[in-house]
Amino acid sequence: MPTVVVDEYKGPGPQDLPRNRLKPKDYGRGLRLPDHITSFRMYHILVLVCLLLEVQLSAADGLQSTTATTLSNEPPIEIPCLPTIAIDPSSTPLAVMSQASSSISHSTSAPDLSPSNNNNNNDGQEDQAFPSQILPKMPKNFSWVVDGFLAALGFPNEPANMLYLVRHGIKYLISLTAEMAPSIKGFEDKLVWSQIKIKDFSPPTLEQVDEFLKVVEKARSENTALAIHCAHGKGRTGTMIACYLIKYHNLTAINALHQIREMRPGSVETFEQEEVIYKFQEKLNKGLQDQATTVHQI
Repeated sequence: MPTVVVDEYKGPGPQDLPRNRLKPKDYGRGLRLPDHITSFRMYHILVLVCLLLEVQLSAADGLQSTTATTLSNEPPIEIPCLPTIAIDPSSTPLAVMSQASSSISHSTSAPDLSPSNNNNNNDGQEDQAFPSQILPKMPKNFSWVVDGFLAALGFPNEPANMLYLVRHGIKYLISLTAEMAPSIKGFEDKLVWSQIKIKDFSPPTLEQVDEFLKVVEKARSENTALAIHCAHGKGRTGTMIACYLIKYHNLTAINALHQIREMRPGSVETFEQEEVIYKFQEKLNKGLQDQATTVHQI
């Protein structure tokens, strides 16, 4: 047989491939650990940074203590109270109390300044008795029902509220809250305080209404102002004021309810409170009829 000669493959062999073809990208580039000299320098740098931070914190504490000491050595700043404005009682709405319709206030917020009563103005002597560290602050839900005479408000919970009442000529303060009582410390000689205990969302009894009206009569006889409050100045307070409007402003029960709710929205919150207002009108009418009968018989 003839011999077949096959040419040897002349392509690239393993020895001709690039040496790094099968090697990882970062082959031979491992992290190099720092030597002992570099480690020693890094340690000293870290210690130096810690020392600098400690120095800065110490300086800040020293500055704060110095500022506090300086402020504590300064005398306290005293803010003077507002002066009391006295007006002749004959010019106040109390002089026209007989005119029922004109003496009722239709505003839902208190005026900036209300006439002060002459009984509370003793030639400026009362100004010296007021604490000079507080300023008058209007109690929550405060408004005049009868300008300069009868005011309604929410619970007065701070001395600034009491100072506001006194500055606006109020002498008598009536609390209807059974769950808490306001503090009149420092104002004992400026406010005559009384408490008629009524549970929240409950109606007053007719006897309690009469007790409130006795204070009203006393304030009228002294030509001074009074204020009445419960927790928010709506339910119990509104019920009492509606009874006041029936007696002193000749309103019917339905008209008194409408009037107080127009002046102070949300007043008289429950059916039981409304019922007391109608019962008070019936009692008042019955008393007037009995009185008329007695006069006729005489």
